[in-house]
Amino acid sequence: MSLHRTARVTALLWLGALVVTSPAAAETRPPVVELFTSQGCSSCPPADALLGELARRGDVIALGFHIDYWDKLGWKDPLSTPQSTERQRRYARLFGTPTYTPQLVIDGTREMVGSQRETVLAALRQTTPAAVAAWDSLGQLDLVTALEQEFSVEFGVEEIMLMNSVGQIRSVLERRNGAHG
Repeated sequence: MSLHRTARVTALLWLGALVVTSPAAAETRPPVVELFTSQGCSSCPPADALLGELARRGDVIALGFHIDYWDKLGWKDPLSTPQSTERQRRYARLFGTPTYTPQLVIDGTREMVGSQRETVLAALRQTTPAAVAAWDSLGQLDLVTALEQEFSVEFGVEEIMLMNSVGQIRSVLERRNGAHG
């Protein structure tokens, strides 16, 4: 491995240390709820209303991401962005699911239909501060993407879920290097 590449990998691992801290070292925060929605989706209004309700509760960080793949069907959602669609595609790869609306993701670890109120509320009741602190969905997917680009690989779901500490990231990379080196 070249010196330049070693420096980049070291920087990525330091980034990983910031993103995937252990539950004991991390501060707890409310669960992050991400809703993938669109104004062109006829099934989305109940999910949008639920997200608004969750945002008003104050014990949830509620985020709405308007995807753009519905825009091709005639109605252009003025809030849609390609970045929201890409974020949802990354989650679909992580979970092994198709992209759909309304999709709701809790803390980057669970996905469900965003309009299924009781399912969403039950999932939020099962979310613990330790689980919240262990996975930073807003940063870990970015780290995985950076590692994939650096090493020209595509990690499987099992490998991604293992990457919750710098040591485990190194372990996954070493296994990959041994398999391909």
